[in-house]
Amino acid sequence: LNTNFINKIGTNWSSKIATTVWQVGGADLDMVSTAGIKNMYSKEMTTNASTTYSAKIGLMYASDYGFAASPKYWSLSVKNVRENWLDYDRSGRIYEWTISRVSSSASNVFFVNNSGGMASNIASTTYAVRPSFNLESFVTYASGSGSADDPIRIG
Repeated sequence: LNTNFINKIGTNWSSKIATTVWQVGGADLDMVSTAGIKNMYSKEMTTNASTTYSAKIGLMYASDYGFAASPKYWSLSVKNVRENWLDYDRSGRIYEWTISRVSSSASNVFFVNNSGGMASNIASTTYAVRPSFNLESFVTYASGSGSADDPIRIG
């Protein structure tokens, strides 16, 4: 992603993407079933926090997927997330990797399944990815509400 994606979008756009230190220490496997999304976020950012990956492009965290749901689900486990704007069209939904690994495993990673829930599998399995990135601090909001008909535009 960090070679092909950055090269394809050109220097004007890639210069607006910040190099980010991604926390990839992971979270406990039981977090998906028992902990609320806020707790999942806390684990992702503190468990094995010294395990990091520095790059412009990463993947969404498991908690990012959870926080894209209606706030009424934030105290529930990531496994039970519904009403998620990332799932605007469930027809044809496919499995999708997150950047969050299972902290007790060197090879298992959390993914979003085709019903919108969260599970884990070995990283060599072929699933879809959704590139994620952060913008540089000099990038400004230009217009838009963030809807499909009125996307956010940056300056």
